[in-house]
Amino acid sequence: MTTRTRNNTTREVAEFLKALDRVAVTTHVGADGDAIGAAGALVRLMRSIGAAAIFCHAEEVPNYLKWLLPDEAFRELPPGHDLLVVDTSRSDRTGVPVPESGARLNIDHHEDNPLYGEFNLVNPRAAASAEIVADLYTELDIPLDKEAAEALYAGIRTDTGEFRFRNISPRAHELVA
Repeated sequence: MTTRTRNNTTREVAEFLKALDRVAVTTHVGADGDAIGAAGALVRLMRSIGAAAIFCHAEEVPNYLKWLLPDEAFRELPPGHDLLVVDTSRSDRTGVPVPESGARLNIDHHEDNPLYGEFNLVNPRAAASAEIVADLYTELDIPLDKEAAEALYAGIRTDTGEFRFRNISPRAHELVA
């Protein structure tokens, strides 16, 4: 497994994403609103920059979150797809097994993330992983469509306890506004 064990900048990750052709996005087992919202927004982002992108998760996505995804989930990682993981602090909690070659990208907001991806964009100051995905939209100068904006909103709303937890910041409020 190839890992860099360092945190990359948003710019580095944006440049890396532009080079990918076929990706599968997954998140943690027991997925919640931030997990599915960030994943759905990342699938849409990758499609908007020209990659073939799918959501891949072995578990059934909860019915109340399915609307955040552009398509039905694949149950296994298809051959030839690079694995991008969002909102998952440890590689042993991913929704599909990480291939021997490793996760290509790890996007997360948890402090205990050991930077297990080839590229890592981990920001513990972010209220949710959806906030970090939103930063990639900005970095790549991709406008948010309605579906991506709703997915990001759902992610931030979930992980801030409907904007009541201490992790909510003025920046997160501005983003959801």
